Amino acid sequence: MPNKNNRMKNKHNNMVFYGHHNEHDDRVPFTSDSTRRVSFKNYGNNRYKNVRQRGRDDKMRAALAIDDDVEMMISNSAMAGNYHRNRYQGGYQVRGGYSKRRRGGVRLDSPIPGRKLTESPFQWYKVTIPEGHKYERSYLLGLIQSYIKPLTLTVYGFKVQGECVCFYVEDHKTAQQILQADRKITTSDSWRLVLIVRANIPQVDIDDGLRALMKLAMSGRYNVVNKALDLSKFHTDPVMTKEDVFCPLNRTNVMSAVIQIIADSIPDLLALNLSENKLTAVD
Repeated sequence: MPNKNNRMKNKHNNMVFYGHHNEHDDRVPFTSDSTRRVSFKNYGNNRYKNVRQRGRDDKMRAALAIDDDVEMMISNSAMAGNYHRNRYQGGYQVRGGYSKRRRGGVRLDSPIPGRKLTESPFQWYKVTIPEGHKYERSYLLGLIQSYIKPLTLTVYGFKVQGECVCFYVEDHKTAQQILQADRKITTSDSWRLVLIVRANIPQVDIDDGLRALMKLAMSGRYNVVNKALDLSKFHTDPVMTKEDVFCPLNRTNVMSAVIQIIADSIPDLLALNLSENKLTAVD
């Protein structure tokens, strides 16, 4: 039977062993001293008063820090594009402040990046003006001409379609300048003109009225002596532009109609000039 004294002796040795922290055992014995903690908090009668004061001090320090850094925060945030729309204030909220209202991701007080119009192989561009029906043709085109000068605005096929006005231009540079004028021209009633410019192939419907105008224009271009027909820049003929008729020869149905007229009315034709009709891209 084990001796009771030996058990007590072993227990005492173990306590001493752990108390000296043997290098092969990193366990720390639990003693009454392990529960002692040091605190610098004031637990007197003013404990809660000090907590409230500390909260007020924190808020004051935060306010002072914001006053010093708000300009830097706004600048850095705006440069990084860190903004989001604030639907209630009508602007764009930037971290640290509000920027000026934007349209399409661009500040209204900043230059709008130039939009590039793809050049069309057919060299025709359609301009559409929503709400353009409210204005006289001469007034509307005069506003656009004033904006794009020194370029000359020459329009073809001007017509009103519902509440919109549309026409064609044949020069890419002119079309590009009209596109840049979008929402930059203000009318007399404070309306900013919306100008939609697209590369577009004109649609031409041949009827008896258009065929009669084509015959009249061709008769004025026919040289009886030389039996030559000059159809250069046929779409610019005053007979048709005066009636706002757009008749480009690079449209298949228009060219077919011209050939038929020649066959019917000028069978002895010897020479035909088709220059400057953009026939390099007949559809």
